[in-house]
Amino acid sequence: MPSLTPGGWPDYSCSLPDLHCMPSKADNAPDPSRGDWAGHRWNAASKSLQREVGRKHFRDGDHKRAFEYLAKAADLGDVAAHFFLSLMYRGGLGVEKDEKMELYYAEEAAIGGDPIARCSLGCKCKEGENGRYYRAVKHFIIAAKLGHDDSVQKLKEMYKSGYVSKEDFASALRGHQAAVDGTKSAQRDLAEKRLPPRS
Repeated sequence: MPSLTPGGWPDYSCSLPDLHCMPSKADNAPDPSRGDWAGHRWNAASKSLQREVGRKHFRDGDHKRAFEYLAKAADLGDVAAHFFLSLMYRGGLGVEKDEKMELYYAEEAAIGGDPIARCSLGCKCKEGENGRYYRAVKHFIIAAKLGHDDSVQKLKEMYKSGYVSKEDFASALRGHQAAVDGTKSAQRDLAEKRLPPRS
């Protein structure tokens, strides 16, 4: 049984294996491109392990090693790894600051369905020198429909400034509510009652 984090969640970070010994395709590892279930499971496990080991190295301050693992996870299609890489390029953590690479990885994460990345792109468009507010609005609407609360607040501000139509704002609010309602279930409510609150 893993130890618990301060928030009461299981801490699996200390039990993650070093992925240098993970099998490669040359070692007859399952191939996700074959379409078999075993290949799919291996790919999903590999990318999430790569991401989590990368995050562990990041927390430990080893940004160069974190970048290696996160880049591998991103190559395998991990959406969260793409967004994490965009943040590393933004801050110059483990890599040289590069706005183009930051934007590339944020776009990849947004295309993959990450609402935080989508909101981040909206902020980039809004703050850009050209003031591409119409693109920012599109990003905020998509993120809001994925259930992202901050995007709703950004849309509200832009609605008050006249950049968002009443119909688009209402549609985004309906989509946001549907996404939030879609995450509710009796099992989730029961689990939230039994687990200590997150810190």
